[in-house]
Amino acid sequence: MKSKAAHHTQNLLKKLGFSESDSAVLTALILSDEPMTAGELSRSTGYSPASISLSLMRLRRHYLVEKARRGGRNVYWPSKGLAESFNMFVRELLEGHIRPFLRTLDEEDKGERALDKLRKELKCLEGSLRRLIEGV
Repeated sequence: MKSKAAHHTQNLLKKLGFSESDSAVLTALILSDEPMTAGELSRSTGYSPASISLSLMRLRRHYLVEKARRGGRNVYWPSKGLAESFNMFVRELLEGHIRPFLRTLDEEDKGERALDKLRKELKCLEGSLRRLIEGV
């Protein structure tokens, strides 16, 4: 997996917060015409079978990879396109991290300059992420 498309796809996924191995595995699956086995992913990415297994587990946990049994072997393929994966990532960031953090800050004493500044920045980020989600 050494094409320019693979390189850029993997870099994009890393910038979105995916680990090195997860981005390599998801890139291989996205660019493959057919579902792949863990062994094929290992050969394609250069990662060990154990690393591939962990990456597939994480990617499946986030509903980004599907799995089925074919010919006595497990095969994997991406369950979503890049745009939908990005939208899911942004939504999870917003709902799972930014908003809970804002609620925690709102419970803190108001008027503390450092917290007020942080609260303002997070609300701005929340608005930007919300607009991103609505536009995708």
